[in-house]
Amino acid sequence: INYYRLKMIDIDGSFKFSNIINVNFKKEVYYVSVENPAENGVFKVLTNLNRPKLSLLNSSGRHIETIISMTGQNEFFVKVSNPIAGVYFLNIESDGKLQTRKVLVP
Repeated sequence: INYYRLKMIDIDGSFKFSNIINVNFKKEVYYVSVENPAENGVFKVLTNLNRPKLSLLNSSGRHIETIISMTGQNEFFVKVSNPIAGVYFLNIESDGKLQTRKVLVP
C-alpha cells in the first residue's frame, strides 16, 4: 500500500496539504513483448500470461492464418501464412485479459 498527499502552494507562498489517500497496487504483473517488425512473416512473442491464445488480424479486422509454435515456457513464434506487407494486430488472450499489439510485416 502506498500513501499519497499533495502539497498545494499558492502564489504568495502559502500552502495547504490535501487529504492522505492510499493506493493498493496488485502484485500480479504480466507482460507481453512482440518482436517488431516481423522478418519474412515470422515474429517472436514473449509473455508470462497463462496459456495465452494468440490470434492475428489484418487492418480490416479479418483473421489471418498463422502457424504458432511454442519454443519455451513463455516464448512463441508466429508465422504468417502468405504474408502481405502491412500492419497487423496480434490479440493475446488469457484469464479474461486481452492485450493487443501492432505487428509490422514489411
